[in-house]
Amino acid sequence: MVFGHQSHYTGRMFTPPSAGQRLHLNFNENNLGISPLAREALEGCLTQVNRYPDAPHAELVAALAEHHGVSAAQVVLGAGSSQSIHVIIEAVSRRAQDAGQPTQVVMPLPTFDAGLTASAARRLPVRGIPLLDNLEADLKGLRAACEDFAGQSIVYLCNPNNPTGTVVSSAELKAWVQSAPQTFFLIDEAYVEFVTDTRFEEADAWVREGLPNVCVVRTFSKLHGLAGLRVGYSLSTAEDAGLFAGFVPEMPVNLPGLLAARASLADTEFQRRSLEQTLQARDIVVQTLDRLGLRYVGPNGNFVFHELPASVGGNRSYRHRMSELHIVVGRDFPAYEGWNRLSLGTPDEMRHMTAQMMEVLGQVE
Repeated sequence: MVFGHQSHYTGRMFTPPSAGQRLHLNFNENNLGISPLAREALEGCLTQVNRYPDAPHAELVAALAEHHGVSAAQVVLGAGSSQSIHVIIEAVSRRAQDAGQPTQVVMPLPTFDAGLTASAARRLPVRGIPLLDNLEADLKGLRAACEDFAGQSIVYLCNPNNPTGTVVSSAELKAWVQSAPQTFFLIDEAYVEFVTDTRFEEADAWVREGLPNVCVVRTFSKLHGLAGLRVGYSLSTAEDAGLFAGFVPEMPVNLPGLLAARASLADTEFQRRSLEQTLQARDIVVQTLDRLGLRYVGPNGNFVFHELPASVGGNRSYRHRMSELHIVVGRDFPAYEGWNRLSLGTPDEMRHMTAQMMEVLGQVE
């Protein structure tokens, strides 16, 4: 265990968790905090909150357009990527309804629940396709579900997938996208910065190429650490972006979120260190799992989905035992009761956590 060690970036001393200060490793947040430039922007915005954020909204849109190599007309902001997912599913389904077409949403299961909640809110049928044995999304099964439906299919694909951290082959996915112009692909790349799988290609490249049936959603909640400010966005054709914008509340991101996101986007040094420390924390977890002889998949996010030994009594029992040590890990994934999704904290936090994991799992050498 590490006690009283100071992070070289955040300046915070690590202290073991307690009943009053639990270690939260369950929501895939960024425990490093935020960019110093974003902090400065937040501190300076207090004198501006009496003004509407029209200019900062336009400035963030322009900065994102430049960052991704698209036009500003192709970028639509949202209050986190979750709102973007809700908006896109509603807009595409409404367009199909106006054209007299039924709509279904097709997705791998388990996955991030925004696709499910967005579909349920609009009473759209969902075709959930179980993951393959290696816990990757079953692209053939997803495609068959679309081809079996006479109407508008919306494929929601979180890539890398949450909770598993697996990716699909981008070459195989792109071939499907190009061959199925009638199918709409909503690709959620919340964890794109953490991918190390060489089969993966960022789908914003497909938007730049002009593929008309693709929309990509991104977020500032993970690498940038701005989860509490709720800043997300979508990239699509200008035509689709115009459609989506009609379903988004006017200026969905408030002034602090706009200014912090723009500052963080410009802070490439913070992004580098954030990624560096996340990958270091991930390595600490993977090495511990290897010592324990437990399976894991991916990982390509700021979390690791890993097997639990039968002796621990399943995910709920494991979470309870870790909670007694003031560490909050994972949540329920009914089809995978023998697995846990562990979010990554700082390297120091993960050294402490994995030492506790070794003891709880009864495998200390």
